[in-house]
Amino acid sequence: MLRTALYLSISFAVLDSTALAQGSTCLSKKSLGTEKTDQSTSLRPMTVSAPSVTVSQVPTPRPSTSMAVIPSPAINVEPGVETPYLDTRTETSSPSVPIFKMAEAPAKVDKTEKSEPMTSSLHAPWNDILQSYVSAPDEMGLTHFDYARLKSSSEDKLKLDRYIKSLEAKDPSALSENEAIAFWANLYNAVTIQVVTDNYPVKSIRKLGSFNSGPWKKNLVTVNGAEMSLDDIEHGTLRKKYPSPYIHYMVNCASVGCPNLLNEAWEADSLRVKRKAAAADYINSPRGAVASGDKLTVSSIYDWFEEDFGGSKEGVIEHIRKYATGDLADAIKGGAKIKKYDYDWSLNN
Repeated sequence: MLRTALYLSISFAVLDSTALAQGSTCLSKKSLGTEKTDQSTSLRPMTVSAPSVTVSQVPTPRPSTSMAVIPSPAINVEPGVETPYLDTRTETSSPSVPIFKMAEAPAKVDKTEKSEPMTSSLHAPWNDILQSYVSAPDEMGLTHFDYARLKSSSEDKLKLDRYIKSLEAKDPSALSENEAIAFWANLYNAVTIQVVTDNYPVKSIRKLGSFNSGPWKKNLVTVNGAEMSLDDIEHGTLRKKYPSPYIHYMVNCASVGCPNLLNEAWEADSLRVKRKAAAADYINSPRGAVASGDKLTVSSIYDWFEEDFGGSKEGVIEHIRKYATGDLADAIKGGAKIKKYDYDWSLNN
């Protein structure tokens, strides 16, 4: 009698467990469609209350022969980030016996396999310097660089020198297009700051060359074994290999009339967005374009490099129109024409 009761108890326990396993499978599938399921409660094994039973009387689950580990659609999975997984393992050879096992954690991603872009770490020292020495825009929208304070800091001056040396040691031809543009623009700006700081105090960068010619034609760096000047970087490399009007909003010649020196290094992944923002800031500042009735006074940059802005005054106006706001936009819409060019060579200190 006792043995019969025992067999009946075990049979009911197995039947209940089977129903539980089938119900859990449905919940798992449902959770993959529209809602989440708490596995800690839905997959809890049932406790069997019965007289003392030997282990040989209870079926032993066998290793799973068919399993699938499916990431939950309710979780945004990003590369390199470990996330929870739902366990939908079933045993095809013995469907009457449920298998309760913890879901295996996904293998850890070796972060060295997908390192950060070269530019992120390469330009970090330059980014630190810009963060420390470039001011917020003033009421005229102009940022200023504190050359005097940089010159007095031997530590940061050495950081700048070493940063430029680190760029000279790189091969920019191995970079992607955006990485190369960021590389050359950062190099141009860093060398310009270096030259001005070494010769500070000075009222204008043009004073750093005979007859106000500036330092632009002097060989100041060596890249891939070739000596290069600032002109080589801007005109022989950036404008020649990567022609775009937006190059002019990236390089800064340490002058008030130039587009702002930003307080952060150029980076490949944000280059296109940020240089368009720089264009909008410059165009809508008094240094970029000013409307007076139907007449426009614009930066001499649009005269010196007219070929990069459509090759004509009409092309320049069309470029400015894309970013103009307020009175400037109204004047252009009303047919205003370029009547004058202007540029301020004063140092941006």
